[in-house]
Amino acid sequence: MKTSDVAKYLNISIPSFEIESKRSFVARKILEIKTEIFSIANKYGIKSLKEFESLIKKGKIRETSESRDDFYRLDYLESRLGILNKILRTL
Repeated sequence: MKTSDVAKYLNISIPSFEIESKRSFVARKILEIKTEIFSIANKYGIKSLKEFESLIKKGKIRETSESRDDFYRLDYLESRLGILNKILRTL
């Protein structure tokens, strides 16, 4: 089905449909990232990357290959979340 057909069915302009589609897609990606962040945070009982780093330095979280991977993954996810939030604000 063409974009123009869907827009017509929804009774909105093609540009409005395209913008809403982009917003919806980015919002869904944000939700996926937040879910993964929550999963990692819940695993270690933390609320932020800074807290994770602090607990590792204090020895309250053992530094293992798994915790290191989770730390770097959380760093990446938080960075990506920030970028996607900026994108969403511009749409």
